[in-house]
This record gives sequence, C-alpha cells and structure tokens, in this order.
Amino acid sequence: MNQADQPPVDAVAMTGIAKSFGGVAALEHVDFTLRKGEIHALLGGNGAGKSTILKMLSGVHKPDKGEIRINGVLLEQHTAEAARRLGIAMIFQCCPKYLPNARTQGYDWNAGRSQGFEGSAHSS
Repeated sequence: MNQADQPPVDAVAMTGIAKSFGGVAALEHVDFTLRKGEIHALLGGNGAGKSTILKMLSGVHKPDKGEIRINGVLLEQHTAEAARRLGIAMIFQCCPKYLPNARTQGYDWNAGRSQGFEGSAHSS
C-alpha cells in the first residue's frame, strides 16, 4: 500500500478518555478526533469538562483512562513539554495558577487604554 492509498492520520485522536478529581468524574468515555484543517468549538456549561479535555491534550492533566495521539504519535508523557514537542500548546483563560510569572496585556474598554496584568489579577 503506497502513501496515497493510506487513510489520513488524525491530527488529534483522544479515545476512551476518563478523568476524575477527588472521586468526582469530570469526563467518562470521551472520544474526540480532529483532522488537519478542521476547526471545532467546545461548548458546554460550567463543569462540562471543556477545560479538562484541553488540559489533558496539552499535558497539564494526565487522563485516568484512555489514550491521546497527536499526528498518530501516542502521547506517553503527560507533560506540557511533551505535548509542545508534538505541536500542542494551550493559552489559558486565567494565567496565575499555571503561569505565575506571566505578564499579559489586556485592554480596558472603559478607560480606553491598555493595561498589563502580572501573574495574579493585579494591574501594573
């Protein structure tokens, strides 16, 4: 079988994913695939598992069950660095917990000016 005859490899394949926190199941039996060039949106209420699934994909959390493949390569080390080596990174909506020394830039629409925020929600 030549390369043209082979089915395309999923850019991301998450199969049988499960994750619990303190005995509370955040995700159970989750399968998610993404092909190169596709765009997806994850929608759901608070506690639906949107952030949890992305944190597992980006190596922040390790799934309790299941496997993650990126471009066909099994993510065996569940670290942010291992995910980055395979081309996956995540921008968090809230920096302090994960990037305590991060500096982000926001725009204060009421004041009409940019303002920076250091690792906690304090303005500089």
